Amino acid sequence: MTEGTTEITRIVLEDAQKIMEHDREERNDPILYTKKNVQETMKLAKKVQYNRETEVLDGVTATWKDAGHILGSAFLEVTVGEKTIAFSGDIGNNNVPILKETQELDSIDTLIVESTYGDSIHEARDKSTEIMLNLIKKACKNEGTVMMPAFSIERTQELLYSLHQASDNSESELLKNLSLY
Repeated sequence: MTEGTTEITRIVLEDAQKIMEHDREERNDPILYTKKNVQETMKLAKKVQYNRETEVLDGVTATWKDAGHILGSAFLEVTVGEKTIAFSGDIGNNNVPILKETQELDSIDTLIVESTYGDSIHEARDKSTEIMLNLIKKACKNEGTVMMPAFSIERTQELLYSLHQASDNSESELLKNLSLY
C-alpha cells in the first residue's frame, strides 16, 4: 500500500469497527472484526512508493503509479517476463486541485480497470460547482438547511474543497458564513 492508502485504510477500518460496535448495541448486528483485528491488520501493511519497481516474486515486478483518485490511490503495473498487465480500481478526474494528475501508463499488454462511469461524460467541474453554489444560496436565503450526503471519499474531499474555496473567495456573505459539519 502507498503511505496515503495505509493511513486512509486505518481510519476507515477503525471507523467501520466503531459503527459495528454501535450497531451491535442497537440492533444486535454481528461484528465482523475487532479493534485488535484492525491493529493486527495494519501491522501487516507494507508501504510502497510510487514509481519504484519492486520484485514481488521471482521474475515478477510491480510498480505502483499515482491514480489521481484520492490520497494514496494507485494503479499497478505488473511485469512477468515480456508481458505487462496494468490494474486499477478507480482512477481520478483531471484538474482536481488537491491531487496530482493521474500518471500515464507505460507500454502494457493488458489493462484491467474499474469502469462504473466509463460511458459517462461528466459536466465540467466549474459548471457543477456553480449549480451547487446557486442551490446553497437559494436554501440559505430561505433559511433552509442543506444536507449533502457523499458516499465516497473522493466525492467528499472534492465537495469540501469546493465549498471551502467558495467561502474563501466569495463576495456573497451567505457563502462566507457557511458552516460545514
